This record gives sequence, C-alpha cells and structure tokens, in this order.
Amino acid sequence: MANNFEIKPAMILKNLQFRRTIAKDPNLQAPGSIMTWDKLVGKFLQKFFPISKTVQLRREISMFKQLEGEGFHEAWEHFKTPI
Repeated sequence: MANNFEIKPAMILKNLQFRRTIAKDPNLQAPGSIMTWDKLVGKFLQKFFPISKTVQLRREISMFKQLEGEGFHEAWEHFKTPI
C-alpha cells in the first residue's frame, strides 16, 4: 500500500489551525444548523410561505367567481392575479 508516506511540517501546521472552536472547526456544526434536506425545505416554506399566506391564497382560489360577461381568457387572467 503506502509504504513511503511522509508527514510534512506544513500538514501539521494546517491541522493545528482548527482548534476546538465551532467557528473554525470544519467538522463541528453550530447549534441550530440545518442538517437535512427535509429541515431545509421546512425552514424555506416557513419563511416564504407561512401558514397565514397559504390560508389566504386557498380562500381566494376557492372563492373565485367568473364575472358576468367575462370570457374564459379574461377570467383566467383574473384568476392568476392573486397567485
């Protein structure tokens, strides 16, 4: 295998530059870090699509009515406005 492996002094110095602080140690994560895609998706939806906004959009969609004399194309444009 690797019978001629050499540890160079520069490698030792680089290893010592990460000393037990979360800010500098690349192997440690800060408290509250997002560690999974599911948590990332949840945080994103929570920030950009809060429940109140979702409820409001659902209400607007379910209450939509085509205006009298309004053609399908105009109604479609009217429908897309709140979304």
